[in-house]
Amino acid sequence: MPENTKEVAPVRKTILYLEDNHSFRTVAICSHLQNYDVICCDTVDQAIAEIEQPSASIDLILCDHDLPGDKDGSELIKYCRRNGIDTPIIGFSAIEVNNEHLLNVGADFALSKRQQEHLPSVLNRFLDEHTPTNLH
Repeated sequence: MPENTKEVAPVRKTILYLEDNHSFRTVAICSHLQNYDVICCDTVDQAIAEIEQPSASIDLILCDHDLPGDKDGSELIKYCRRNGIDTPIIGFSAIEVNNEHLLNVGADFALSKRQQEHLPSVLNRFLDEHTPTNLH
């Protein structure tokens, strides 16, 4: 008699995506992030509020540099690293010097938006290497 086996659906990874350009964000989600649960934030303060949720379980942070207001994406990276959050962070800016800045403050990798076709392989690399933990 065949053994009863129950297929378990793969657990979807969660990506916090800090990007204020809604058009670009929509393209990135539809093209490269459809297999993930994506939390979208327009500002650093919104992203920090998501991270500080007691039930927050974020597997990766995708972070733009230029944002509205007085905080750029580097502020989120500094906040995470200062608070012992080791979640992988991918800098994702169209301007190379901004990507260098994100790396210098603690991003694990940076990818130009002009090379977004490489985003799936970069995400897989970091999500496969990282063991998720609750942020709190």
